[in-house]
Formats: sequence, structure tokens, C-alpha cells
Amino acid sequence: MKKIALIVGHNEKSKGAYSEYLKISEYDFFTKVLDELFDKYDEVFNLDDNFIKNIKDHVSLFRVPNTGYSKEMAEVVKELADKKFDIAIELHFNATASHNQHGNTVLYWHKSEEGKRLSDLFQDIMTKKTGIRKLDLIQIKSLDQNGAYGIIKSKCPYILLEPFFGDNKIDTDKISIELMAEVLFEFLNTINDVKLPIQQETDLKKENEKLRTALLNAKNIIDGALR
Repeated sequence: MKKIALIVGHNEKSKGAYSEYLKISEYDFFTKVLDELFDKYDEVFNLDDNFIKNIKDHVSLFRVPNTGYSKEMAEVVKELADKKFDIAIELHFNATASHNQHGNTVLYWHKSEEGKRLSDLFQDIMTKKTGIRKLDLIQIKSLDQNGAYGIIKSKCPYILLEPFFGDNKIDTDKISIELMAEVLFEFLNTINDVKLPIQQETDLKKENEKLRTALLNAKNIIDGALR
């Protein structure tokens, strides 16, 4: 199992873009998304409260307010290394001055094959579950680019999600806190090849049906040979 960090973009003092349609900031939106996500893990896997708390403590990283973006992100990158995370995922939503953009994209280090794979996987799941269209991925090549610090400075594969534009009704009509949590739930489980209990039950039924069919075929062959 890969150890995955979910990093909420921005912080409680600087909350990022505000969506007039969703009536919430980036920071508050994804803080609530993570609460919903962990509730979903609890519901599906019937996990106890202490286990959920441990997941939150080890998976959720928040940018602690500091004197600037670089110092805040330096602490995040240090924590990623100290806790030996395998993958880092930073959570945002998009906005532009013109308010006329819509779609989902991901930022990743341009030389990272794993970053590209994870970015493609996220876009596939995001579009499948929400209908929000795919935009071109954004390759990070320089610290001068927005959102580049964690992607360039971290030792593990690091991607930055921009799943929708919070300032465009085309996207915001297709998204909610609950649905965003569902997207991340599927994304994380797919990364780690986690089968849900219902999937395991379905797989078992399929295997039993295959076995039943094989036994019936063998019986028919034997019966035919004995006639």
C-alpha cells in the first residue's frame, strides 16, 4: 500500500479563490471534502474511530500560516520527507479573471512518468464521475510557475489537482463536496488497488459461477462418455 498525502491548498488565513456559485473558498471546500472522504471510508469499511483519526493524522497535511507561500510549502515538503510519503496530492479549484474557463486539469513535474500516470488517472475518474471535461495537463518545469514549489521540491511524486473552475457555472453545477469526496475515494482506492467489500463479494460470486460452470461442463463430458 502506498502512503499518500492529501494536502489542502491554502490555509485558514489565506483561503484561496472563492466560488460565488458554491459559496465557499478553496480551503474550506477541501477541508469539508476530506471530512466527507473519511466518513466514506468509515461507512464502507466499517472502521473504528481511532483508525479514522489515525488516517486523518497521517494523510491530511495543512499549510500552516507563515510569512509567505515558500516558507509554508517548505514545511509541507519537509513533512512529506519526514513521514516518508510515497505520493503527494495537493487539492485546489481553479478560477480566472475572465470567468469563462471550465474543465479539469492537473499539474505535475514534466519528467515524472508516475506524475503523468497519476494525472491521467485522476482526469479519467473526474470526468467519468462528474462530466467535467478534461483540459490539457500542465507540465511544471520551473519554480516560476504557479503551484510549482511542492512539485519540484518534494522527493516523492507530487501532483496538484485543479478539478474544476469555481467561478464558472458550467463546472459548479456538476460538482459538490460529496461528489468530490467520491472522486477522491475512487482515485485513492485505484492507486492502491483497493477492492471495496461489495467488489470483493461480486468477484467471489463471479468465481463461484465460473467454478459451477466448469463443474457442469465436466459432468456433461463424463456423462457423455459413460453413455
